[in-house]
Amino acid sequence: MKSWKSIKWIAILIIIIVVIIGMVKTCKEASRNLKNMETAIREDPGTASKILPLEYLSLATKKYRDSMFVDIVHYSKAKGRNPVALVEFDKKYQLYIYKIDLVKDTSLQKIFFTKAQPSEQEVGITYTFFENNLYDFMTESGTVPKVSAIYFYYDADSINTVIKNDSVISYNVSANDLSVRYAKEQTEDIFMVSKNSGFFGLKPISIDILFFKRNGAVYLLTMCADDPNEEIAPDLLYKVIMGGNVSK
Repeated sequence: MKSWKSIKWIAILIIIIVVIIGMVKTCKEASRNLKNMETAIREDPGTASKILPLEYLSLATKKYRDSMFVDIVHYSKAKGRNPVALVEFDKKYQLYIYKIDLVKDTSLQKIFFTKAQPSEQEVGITYTFFENNLYDFMTESGTVPKVSAIYFYYDADSINTVIKNDSVISYNVSANDLSVRYAKEQTEDIFMVSKNSGFFGLKPISIDILFFKRNGAVYLLTMCADDPNEEIAPDLLYKVIMGGNVSK
């Protein structure tokens, strides 16, 4: 009898522990979402939403859309500034989506330039930033015009080209920081920097980054794993957007 009672109490204790762990995870997730919203509103007092714009959702292949869960979509009040969306994919990846409007609908390869160069936030420039547990995604506050060129700068231990054609350019990088500007001498409009702490300071993070031209605009998408020790598959983001089977 005593043995049965002991087993019963152990089972109850295990259930209580599982419930507590679930509550802690839920609280952490809610805290992260609230922090993202507060940060975005503080730097750029627009509006925050939990609904992904249809044009962003339609970027993903249909079979993967049900695996996308919105953390935050921030709508800026600044003229020309499109929404920034942070999306959880498949419950283990973090995906940013942002739209860059073009002056003219032309071949992506003709207007796209890359350079291996570290980036730094300019003094006096205000950025609206969005956080996940591995890196900050920032956009310069204020208006942004349509662009005729895209300059992609990176400070990376490695960079591998997944695909490069007139409508899609995608890389897999192990990067300390990444940035996008629209002229050589211009400040960064989009800035991504690692905050993945290692024994000797910040560690590079494994990111898939994809530029997708559609209907007179270029959509910038970046994806990394929730687990800082996990490297993302080089073609995962490409498969989500362009089609293909994603390895589980």
